[in-house]
Amino acid sequence: MSTNNRRTTNSSNDMLALFMRDLDKYPMPNYDEQVELAKRVQDGDAEAKKQMIAGNLRLVIHWARRYQDRGVEMADLLQEGTFGLMRAVEKFEPERGFKFSTYATWWIRQSLQRAVQQHGRTIRIPLEVGEQLQRLEAATAELTSLFGRRPTDDEILEATGINRTQRLQLENLPSVTASLDQPASSDSTTTLGELVGSNDDSWIEGIERNMMHEQLKGALNQLTELQRDVLNFRYGLNGGSPLSLQATAQKMDIGVRRVRRAEEEALEILREDPEVLSQHENA
Repeated sequence: MSTNNRRTTNSSNDMLALFMRDLDKYPMPNYDEQVELAKRVQDGDAEAKKQMIAGNLRLVIHWARRYQDRGVEMADLLQEGTFGLMRAVEKFEPERGFKFSTYATWWIRQSLQRAVQQHGRTIRIPLEVGEQLQRLEAATAELTSLFGRRPTDDEILEATGINRTQRLQLENLPSVTASLDQPASSDSTTTLGELVGSNDDSWIEGIERNMMHEQLKGALNQLTELQRDVLNFRYGLNGGSPLSLQATAQKMDIGVRRVRRAEEEALEILREDPEVLSQHENA
C-alpha cells in the first residue's frame, strides 16, 4: 500500500472514529421521542433540531459504510450523509404517524448517491438523468411521508411526470458502480461497458432491486399472511391500484371489520419495529 493510500485510509478511519466517539452521548430517540423532537423542530426549536440530528447519526454511519470503496472518502460520505439527515429533520412531518428513520434513509441515501455520482469511480450518469433521479427520490420521500406507504405509479407520475418504465430505470441507476469490464450478468459474456455504449437501456432493470422494495419485503415478513394480503390490496404494494376497505373485503372474501382490524394490527407492528432497515443490514 502506498503512503498516499495509507494516509487516505487513516483519514477515513479517523473521521469515523470521531463520529463514533460521541454517539453514546446522543442515543437514538425512540418513536415517541422522535415525534416530540420533530414537533419542537416544526416550532423552530434549534436545540431540538440539534438533538434529532445527533441522535440519528447512526443512520448516516450505517449508510456511509455501504458506500465505501466507490471512490469517495469516508469523511466526504459522512458529511454528505449528514446533509441528507439535516434535510430529513427539516421536512419530516410527525403527524403522519410513521417512523422517522425510514423517511431519513431516503434523504441520506440521496445525498450519498449524489456524492458517488459526482465524485466516485462510477459509471457516469448524464446530468439531466441525475436531476430526474433526484426529483424522483425527493417526490417519493415526500409521498411516502404523506401517505405512510410507497406511492403508486400514478401518484409518482402526477408529482414528477416520470412514468413507471422511467422510474424503474432511474431507481436502479445509483446501484451501478461496478467496473465497465464486468459481465452484465452471471450467464453473459457481454460487459456493462458494451451495453452502456449500445444505447440499450434494458441492462438497467436487472442489476439490483431498489432499497425500499427490500425494506418493505423484510417488514412484511413480520406479519401474518392475512395482514400481508390486506396491506398488499389496501396500499397497492404489489403494483396494483390501492383498494378501499369494501373492495379489499370483497377481493379476499372476508368481512370489512376483519380487513380493518388486520390493517390496524399490521400498521401497529410496522410502527413499533425498532428499525425496518436493520432487517437488511447484512443483505
